[in-house]
Amino acid sequence: MPRAAGDPAGWHLAVLAAEVLAPSSHIQVLLRSEVPTKASLVMEILTEITGIPAKDPALLQCLVSVLAPCMLLQLGRRGIPGLVQAILRMPRNKVVEHLHRFAIAGLEAMGGNYRLHRPGRRKK
Repeated sequence: MPRAAGDPAGWHLAVLAAEVLAPSSHIQVLLRSEVPTKASLVMEILTEITGIPAKDPALLQCLVSVLAPCMLLQLGRRGIPGLVQAILRMPRNKVVEHLHRFAIAGLEAMGGNYRLHRPGRRKK
């Protein structure tokens, strides 16, 4: 039987999402010890998908676009009422499939846009 998207097994992600949006004194430890390595890996993956260099601000926009729906769902697990609760009751595999397809399509589109308009590209 499919698990709901809001399965409590991943409670630590909800805590992390809340910490990022409403930082406590603990956020500094995370920012120094955990975030740089993990962010670097995620940026490498985004660069691989889009072709956008890690230092380009467009890649940060891609990062936000991919992370925002996930953060919203994690925060929804803390009881935010409304549409998020309906999504959290859906089968997890359906939500994951949708978010994956949507993210990949957006990243590929942004990569195509970057290649079309990147600095130094010769105009024909």
